[in-house]
Amino acid sequence: MSLNAIGALPHLAAVELAQKSGAKFKYVTSKSSAEAVVSLLGGHVQAALAHEPQAFSHGQGLRALAVFEPERSEYLPLVPTAKEQGYEVLGYVRDSVAINVKAPQEVKDTLAQAFKKAMDTDEFKNAFLKRRIKMYSLDPDKTLALWKSAAETYGKIIKGLKN
Repeated sequence: MSLNAIGALPHLAAVELAQKSGAKFKYVTSKSSAEAVVSLLGGHVQAALAHEPQAFSHGQGLRALAVFEPERSEYLPLVPTAKEQGYEVLGYVRDSVAINVKAPQEVKDTLAQAFKKAMDTDEFKNAFLKRRIKMYSLDPDKTLALWKSAAETYGKIIKGLKN
């Protein structure tokens, strides 16, 4: 299976899928998710784990098997989630902004409001649509909960990895 890097979130999701499904994967690293898809299209690997935009950028010739999201992708509506196929595997790839926990609450609130305002603009929404990226707008508390869940899930996976 081709993926962007050992230890990166796609790799950890693949390890989790292997653990839960009993599958055995040999991991081949690429410089990016897009390069992982190129390796698949070129016949160098039998599978690739990549973000949707990289898969879409290569047009035909790919068959998506699962999405690691709570719901089906609006861009791949016929592709079932891993959960629908019996595997509780979620991808935790989310771009987020962090601020020092000791920052004044007023600064935290101002930053959160500014990002929400920016994400509500048509320009921002259209940039996501153009790249076929699902836009999530989570408030600071939900973002922190997502990070904690990812840290717990992937922390267990990392501890189980062999050198």
